[in-house]
Formats: sequence, structure tokens, C-alpha cells
Amino acid sequence: MTWNASSGAASYEVWRSKRKNSRSASRIAKVTQATYDDTTAPVGTTYYYWVKAKNSSGVSGFSSPNSGRRLPTVRIIET
Repeated sequence: MTWNASSGAASYEVWRSKRKNSRSASRIAKVTQATYDDTTAPVGTTYYYWVKAKNSSGVSGFSSPNSGRRLPTVRIIET
């Protein structure tokens, strides 16, 4: 997932939940770039994601939710 960088942000917190309710979300990552690949999600399970921007002044509120799911990895075998 990617998002627009927030001016002044030093890092971002990525949160997810199976429900479209940030109160049920758990923080799954802290990153410094405006992108994250959720490789820990089970394949095929839809999750809702939120991002919070963080700097020395504190942490923002939740972003708007965005949903997504991890797709299975396809292996190509050449013979």
C-alpha cells in the first residue's frame, strides 16, 4: 500500500483490522517511507488499513480506511 507523504512526518504507523472500524485495529508496522507491503497477512483475507503520521510533536489521528488483501504468490517453473 502507498499513501501521500505528510509534510513534517518523521515516520508512519500502519494499523489493520478485519473490520472497518479503527477501534479494533492493531498497529502492525512503523515505517519511514510512505509505502508498506503487508507480507504477514494471510492470503485471501480482506483487511482494512489506516496510517498515522508521527513526528517529534506527536502522532496524528487515523487516516481514512483503505481495504486490501494479500494475493497468492505465483511461481513460474520453466522446463
